[in-house]
Amino acid sequence: MNVYHGHQFTINAVGIACDSLTVDPRITAFAEGAGASSVNTLSGMKMSEPIIKGTTRDIKALIDQVTVAGYVVTGASTSKVIAYIAKEADGYGYTAGSTHKSITVNKGLVVIDSISARGTDAATASFTVYALFDGTNNPFVVASSVALPGTPAALSNIWVCGKANIDGTDYETQSIDLQIGPQVSLARKDGELYPRFVHIDKYDFKASIDTLDAAALELNGLCEDSILYFQKHSANTETRVAAATEEHISVTIATAYMQPKSASLPWPGQASFGVDLTPVYNGTDSTIAIDTTAAIA
Repeated sequence: MNVYHGHQFTINAVGIACDSLTVDPRITAFAEGAGASSVNTLSGMKMSEPIIKGTTRDIKALIDQVTVAGYVVTGASTSKVIAYIAKEADGYGYTAGSTHKSITVNKGLVVIDSISARGTDAATASFTVYALFDGTNNPFVVASSVALPGTPAALSNIWVCGKANIDGTDYETQSIDLQIGPQVSLARKDGELYPRFVHIDKYDFKASIDTLDAAALELNGLCEDSILYFQKHSANTETRVAAATEEHISVTIATAYMQPKSASLPWPGQASFGVDLTPVYNGTDSTIAIDTTAAIA
């Protein structure tokens, strides 16, 4: 019996330690029949828009490689996306040699969909790979008899909830959510099965924090230079990396409309509050800028 699991995922030859991957060919089939037949007599693939969706706690590796603008996969040199699928051995580990499989994307686009953190839990990011037909190779090139990479990516760092500075004032956070929300369009030609072109039409940027600070109730209106922090945990210790050390991740929102979220006022128990930020372009600055080598100010 053959049993497999996801093993390694690379973007431009950079390994990303993923928590989950979903490979979806997104096939639409047609079923056609005519004349005296009471059932369809012809079926096949009408079109396919293949994607890979994933989540990772290796958020710096993903952000450094993909960025808010996305990463264009060209197929040149190492500019590919490869998902390795490991064949499990009886008992423990993987089978030896070239007994595994891989899925390669030679052309397409990788985008970050969201980044979020909850309290002391490790922050996670979600992403999507849009795979295209390059004129020669199918969007998903599946290979058998593949050897696994010698040194697969390992999760060596995590980040957790940091503070927020909204319009110049610090707020403690219980959770942070950043929705990058790229809206993507695909195009094909000549009735081909697969798309050849992908483009980010717009971003649906949104950010929100949950806090125990009732001052969030007063946050309503336009704000400038708000910063959300994900603080780095010091690996294999009981500490966080010092705030002044430039190993944290900051999300700077140049201009946004802020509004209070609904407040929960239990009795007994802790009241909870929050604020939503809707980033807008101010004509000059990047709407959202992410720095993976930031100090916490």
